[in-house]
Amino acid sequence: MEFTFRMLGCCRKEFSHISTPMLRMYSMPHLALAGKQQECDAEWIIAENEAILDFSAVAYHFADRLHRELDIAVGIICNAWGGTQIEAWISRETLLRNEYFCDLVHKVDMMTSDPVYWKPYRHLSLYDPGERVSHRLSPKLISDEGNNGLSQGYAELNFNDNKWNTMVLPGSWKQRGVVFNGALWFRKKVNIPDGWLNKDLCLELGAIDKHDESYFNGVKTGGMGHGIETQYWNVTRKYQISSTILRHGENAIAVRVYSFADNGGLIGPAHAMMLYPKESPEQAIALSGEWKFFVEKNIGNVLSPSLEPGPGNPNTPHILFDNLVNPVIPYAVRGIIWYQGEANATSKEKYFRMMTDLIRDWRFFWGQGDFPFLIVQLANFCKPKDFQPDSEWAFIREAQLNSLSEPNTGLAVTIDIGEADNVHPRNKADVGERLALWALADTYGKPIIKSGPLYKSHIINRDSIRIDFECFGSELVCHGKELLGFVIAGDEKVFVPAQADIKGSSVIVRADGVDFPQAVRYAWADNPSSANLYNNAGLPASPFRTDRW
Repeated sequence: MEFTFRMLGCCRKEFSHISTPMLRMYSMPHLALAGKQQECDAEWIIAENEAILDFSAVAYHFADRLHRELDIAVGIICNAWGGTQIEAWISRETLLRNEYFCDLVHKVDMMTSDPVYWKPYRHLSLYDPGERVSHRLSPKLISDEGNNGLSQGYAELNFNDNKWNTMVLPGSWKQRGVVFNGALWFRKKVNIPDGWLNKDLCLELGAIDKHDESYFNGVKTGGMGHGIETQYWNVTRKYQISSTILRHGENAIAVRVYSFADNGGLIGPAHAMMLYPKESPEQAIALSGEWKFFVEKNIGNVLSPSLEPGPGNPNTPHILFDNLVNPVIPYAVRGIIWYQGEANATSKEKYFRMMTDLIRDWRFFWGQGDFPFLIVQLANFCKPKDFQPDSEWAFIREAQLNSLSEPNTGLAVTIDIGEADNVHPRNKADVGERLALWALADTYGKPIIKSGPLYKSHIINRDSIRIDFECFGSELVCHGKELLGFVIAGDEKVFVPAQADIKGSSVIVRADGVDFPQAVRYAWADNPSSANLYNNAGLPASPFRTDRW
């Protein structure tokens, strides 16, 4: 939800023609201070020109669809902090009634009541807006001392890199055997068609972890990251190349990447790595695959320290409710769109309780009734698999699906628009659109199909199981020759691939050798590779299971 168009590598030209005064966004600043905050330092920004680059992409697409469909003003309060856990967004009062977090809340209270805990804060005032960053918990990052490879000619077209090693990209260099941090250079030669020579080009490198300086034929074309890390570790790079530096035939791309902690490298995804004429992206040359690389600087294997709960750590229970939610209560709202879950994958058993706590918590404090609460279900991610019984992401998706038991809630299923090698998939437009379908149908009464098929119930027959779906006025369809992604098990609890057939608003599931079936699962994996049940509006079915094993 935090990902902006700028983070996705968009440029100002893409929005230069847009001016929508009736669509505005108010983006909350990141704060993780002690105590409930009453004010926030932000302002409403009109959706026009390059200002849109700093809008949440999901929220913009959601708001823009509502604005166009309803011809009304739409304002979005963007309250997002990537990588945070759901308990940080729930109030202290509610967490104290949650058996999973009551003890942790009391532990944080005891820690922060000890005067010794606050000694590192003595040099700053928590109430000075200019000093609202916790230095106590900031890791001591090793700063980049300078680009030594440039003077060695590493960026030049004619540099001889024959003695450099080869690495397949995209990917983290630690996963490729370079198990330390520092500065690495990457080079790739590309032959460009003669028809490109008088055209400006776009160089897309995918996301780079963390800082980069990128060159084309020895000329710097761009770079991101400076000083202490912010969000540059996962931002897509998109740079412009002037036609004046192009050469006939072979050209050279060189990228210097500096990573001061954890992973590093050109991390993709693969389809986001390409070179093409600015006005003709359909002619793109793929840049994934083999690159030459050389280690300029080895600073050792640096890992980010774990932060203790407390001020400065955004994953402290209730700290983001105190800092980011409380200041905008009771600002009048029409509803909430919520996209989170990855950070709680290891707490899958608790997530349904936390999700329902969050919904009830915010509705109580706002005091505006059961306003709409629309949830984005986790997208597909990681290596594709047909079936993964212990998938943590599948259990989180189930908790999100079950949250529809709360009144006036909705679920945008995104199991078909994720990316195997990118936890932040670029397709934010469909996410926003699918959220908007729920709002338009339920809140504004538009006669549209709001969702793909959702599991409703099942009946066990002698040799098969019938799965009944909520279809929202649509029909079940198979995207392919046969339904895939279904598995079935008998009393022994061993799941095997199943044959599945559509019968009206139901699917009949069976398998040879499973004479007395007991349970069915569908799309049950971090990244289910073969799930293809949709409706005739092109919306995918949500993953589900019938068992509670």
